[in-house]
Amino acid sequence: MVKQNNHSKQIILAAVAAIVLTSPVQAKDNEVVQNKFISAYSSAVKSEKGLNRLQAVKSFQAASEIHSRDFATLTKLGLMHLYSDSSGDIKNKSVEKSITYLTKANSIKPGDSMVALLLGRAYQSIGESEKAIKFLSKAANLEPDNALLNTSLGALYFEQKEFKKTIEIFSKIVVVYPDNLKARGYLGAALQAT
Repeated sequence: MVKQNNHSKQIILAAVAAIVLTSPVQAKDNEVVQNKFISAYSSAVKSEKGLNRLQAVKSFQAASEIHSRDFATLTKLGLMHLYSDSSGDIKNKSVEKSITYLTKANSIKPGDSMVALLLGRAYQSIGESEKAIKFLSKAANLEPDNALLNTSLGALYFEQKEFKKTIEIFSKIVVVYPDNLKARGYLGAALQAT
C-alpha cells in the first residue's frame, strides 16, 4: 500500500467535500448522507492510490449507491470497468458495466469530452462501430484541437476503411502537431490505401 502524506490527504478530502457540496441531497439527510458519501468516496480514492483496484471499485460503487447521480463517481466507475486491469487493456466482461456508468455520467454532463471518448472506446471494444463513431465524433467536436480525441476518431475511421475521413482528420492533426508520429502513420497508410 502506498503511503500518502498529509497534504495528499487534505487534497483528497477537499476534492471529496467539493463533490459532496455540489451533489443534490435532501436537506434533512444532508449531513448523514454527506458523511457516508465522503467515507465511501475517500476510501475509494485511497484504495485506487494504493493500487487496490478491486477495493476501489467496491468503494466507488458504495459511493454511487449513496449519490446515484454523482458525475465524478460514475465517471471513475466507468473508467475502472473499461480498463479493468492495470495494464490498460479493455476487458469485454466489464465493458457493459462501463457503458452503464458512463451513459449515466453523460446524461449528467453531456458536454464532457472525456466521457464521450470513453463511451466511444467502450462501444468500439465490443464492435458497435456506429455508436463508437457517434461518441468519438462528439468528443472531437467538443475539443477540436485535442489530438487524442481526433486520433481516436481517425483511427476508428481507418479501421472502418473510411480513408477519406481518416485523411481529413489526420491531415488537420499533422498541421497542428507535425511531430505526432501516430497521426503521420495513419495519414500515410490512408493515403496509400486510396
